[in-house]
Amino acid sequence: MPKQALDFARDFAVRYFPEKEINLPENNQVSLDLEPCELRWVQTSAANPEEVCRDEMLRFFTKPVMQGLAMADVTFLCGRKEFGYRVVKALGQKGIKTVHTYEPEERESRRQKMGFYMGDAKVKATTLHSFKGWESRLLVIYIDQSVSEKDLALIYTGLTRIKRSEKGSCITVVSSSGYLAEYGKSWLDYQAKTTDLVY
Repeated sequence: MPKQALDFARDFAVRYFPEKEINLPENNQVSLDLEPCELRWVQTSAANPEEVCRDEMLRFFTKPVMQGLAMADVTFLCGRKEFGYRVVKALGQKGIKTVHTYEPEERESRRQKMGFYMGDAKVKATTLHSFKGWESRLLVIYIDQSVSEKDLALIYTGLTRIKRSEKGSCITVVSSSGYLAEYGKSWLDYQAKTTDLVY
């Protein structure tokens, strides 16, 4: 993980998990952490948050300094299949193809998971739960309005799925949750300080 992302994931764990359950990630890599990494928090009350998520993914492709960017580098994560499916449709309206695991029919969903895990040159989209153990260079995570304890654990998992890359990496959180707005402010403060430094 990039150091900046690691620090914010640690802060999330300290704020939202009981002390006995905190298992803070450690960065075992010895480096100067020169790889560019952008942390972005978008607090939204939009009626169509799926469009906000879509626009944040499209935003990656407007970054002039992003090197060797491919659709396959982008991953979208959320907690609910129904919402994920709406994001996939919103991307499709812009001509962006995806490989996803949001199909409501169980048999088709299993088939999609096979294609997802085997790799594809499209935007990847799945649930936070399904992405455990995987990493992505460019992540957009959506957090719904209501957040349970179980959701907090999944969000934490999502925050730790960013992969460091010498070509640059980015994690964007789109949140409709008022409960996490204060935590999001720490990201916004960081964004304000580093605007000229990233990408």
